[in-house]
Amino acid sequence: MPRLAELGWSLRVSCLLAALALPAAAPSQTSGNPILPGWYADPEAHVFDGQYWIFPTYSAPYDQQTFLDAFSSRDLITWAKHPRVLDVANVSWAKRAVWAPSIVEKDGWYYLFFGANDIQNDQQVGGIGVARSRTPEGPFTDYLGKPLIDRFHNGAQPIDQMVFKDRDGSYYIVYGGWRHCNIAKLNADFTGFVPLPDGSTFKEITPAGYVRTAPKPLVYYTDVLTSGLVINNNDFDNRKVGKPVLPVVVQPPHNQDNGDNHGKKGSDNGHKK
Repeated sequence: MPRLAELGWSLRVSCLLAALALPAAAPSQTSGNPILPGWYADPEAHVFDGQYWIFPTYSAPYDQQTFLDAFSSRDLITWAKHPRVLDVANVSWAKRAVWAPSIVEKDGWYYLFFGANDIQNDQQVGGIGVARSRTPEGPFTDYLGKPLIDRFHNGAQPIDQMVFKDRDGSYYIVYGGWRHCNIAKLNADFTGFVPLPDGSTFKEITPAGYVRTAPKPLVYYTDVLTSGLVINNNDFDNRKVGKPVLPVVVQPPHNQDNGDNHGKKGSDNGHKK
């Protein structure tokens, strides 16, 4: 019996030592937040050919916002940068304030919609343009040689566009600034528009009471924190990110009613001058 007890003790010690010798399980890899280094805002995300893509605005003084970068990933953890997928060197009319990219794929082409020049009236050159490329990493070149939307319709500044494909195969653009939001139906080759059922081309869809002056600090959830982009934990698996986005408290800008500042670093000015 003593020998059996000694044998049992020896086996328990051996098992314990073997367990201690095993390598510790590696912690789950995360992207961390922000997921991208640098100053970016206005991200639009897509999946093309099984790969995740993010197209953001480069945050800088307006005169330095002359290009767009893109980022791709196969796992939402490791991201590759594709610099200057769009550059104003390839858009004759665009000079500054290149904002809010929106991209769709159609018939073997990738169409990148963007705002440029931050126009303040109908006499200035700029608005929403279209560039295209055979691949999402570009380079994208000007498609029309002029802006697609170069005027204020229903009071909406031509910025902050988002393009989407409807269930019936039609494509629409939603955009706007200065307290107004429009929707329009794109034609088949993205060179213009098709009238909506009510006969209008640009229909205002701004919700009632959507914009108001804030009398006290605002509290909101943001997808941009200080520098770099984060993934909102409501949209992606939080395990990929590592930690959730926290609420940010801000003082209302001087001209709150006129819109945001598109990542103009260190500024509290809206679009309207």
